[in-house]
Amino acid sequence: MNCRLLVCLGLANFIAQPAFAQSAPTSVQASYDSLAAAGYEVKAVSIMSDAAIKEVFAGQNLSSQVFVTLQKRKSVAVCEFSTVSWLTLDGSTLGGDATRCWKR
Repeated sequence: MNCRLLVCLGLANFIAQPAFAQSAPTSVQASYDSLAAAGYEVKAVSIMSDAAIKEVFAGQNLSSQVFVTLQKRKSVAVCEFSTVSWLTLDGSTLGGDATRCWKR
């Protein structure tokens, strides 16, 4: 095999690796039920009060929100629900809404 070709390929690989490493993984939307069925486990549940919601999301009419963090091996997902939907386990929100969770 040509030695110059190997050196060029090695140099190109060395230069290109940092560029590939810096590209962020993409997020995919999914429903809570689909993530739970796929084996994701709840790792944390955080509640934002009405006052915090008004401060963070100024101008929007939102009630308190729950953020649920799930994990499966190296993959992480975060789901957002209204507090009432999470406490009542509202099936249409948890299972039917594929825009509630983002996973990487």
